[in-house]
Amino acid sequence: MSNVEIAPRPGPGPRRWLMLPVVLLAMFMAGFDIWVVNVAAPSLQRDLHVSDASLQLIVGGYAFMYASGMVTGGRLGDLLGYRRLFMLGVASFALTSLLCGLAQSPAELVAARLLQGLTGAAMVPQVLALITATFPARERSRALAWFGVTMGLAFVSGQILGGLLLQADVLGLGWRAIFLVNVPVGAATLVAAALVVPPARGHRRPRLDPAGALGVSASVALALVPLTLGHDEGWPDWTWIALCSRSRWPGNGGWPAGAASRCSTWRCSATGPSRPGPVLTSPWSSSSAASCSC
Repeated sequence: MSNVEIAPRPGPGPRRWLMLPVVLLAMFMAGFDIWVVNVAAPSLQRDLHVSDASLQLIVGGYAFMYASGMVTGGRLGDLLGYRRLFMLGVASFALTSLLCGLAQSPAELVAARLLQGLTGAAMVPQVLALITATFPARERSRALAWFGVTMGLAFVSGQILGGLLLQADVLGLGWRAIFLVNVPVGAATLVAAALVVPPARGHRRPRLDPAGALGVSASVALALVPLTLGHDEGWPDWTWIALCSRSRWPGNGGWPAGAASRCSTWRCSATGPSRPGPVLTSPWSSSSAASCSC
């Protein structure tokens, strides 16, 4: 995304410094939402009756979709234009935040959080691309420094501002306020972006790689889902099938290759192996948790 050309834009040169806080505000929203749910966990469990497994999916599912969609989001920006995809991402992020705030069940909130992470993956890559396209080399380091500061503030503020929102109990919304706050912020960002963000796109037109995107997502999911749900479900067979499958996925670490290749048949239980043979004990669980007999 570094080889980019920017379309002629009206207005004085300093306009790019007006653009910077607008795009950084969008990135702040995405980083803020990674950590803010941690503060609201007790409220979610009390008001929405969220189980521990669902709570982990609400937290980790957002990060999973956010991380696994970043590469595809960057390529879409190269194809469609950074400004266009940025504004589409901001609008979608605000909409999915609204869905999170209106969720009436744990399943609805999990689904909304997954969508929210995906829209964040479409929005955030355009921030760095717009900075690279808009700022000349002599000013780019200053702009990137603000990029780093904003990212750090977003991660820290997620828990601080989230706690303040919960304590204030704005309009009696409780935990819903941590999501609904993104709606007016996103709307303001969208209006400002329409005024100050210039059109820009890359010189190259890369092709999308759906197989690669699916591979990255599947690889992460094969680890995230069993590790999130395995403890509450008693480590059933499918959790170990997923973990051993992930170790065979090209380019992954996972289980040691020699051990994973021997996992052709297994039986998992909460107390230990039920078949003779080499044993793989879950490194993420206590000594009483499940083992995999290969």
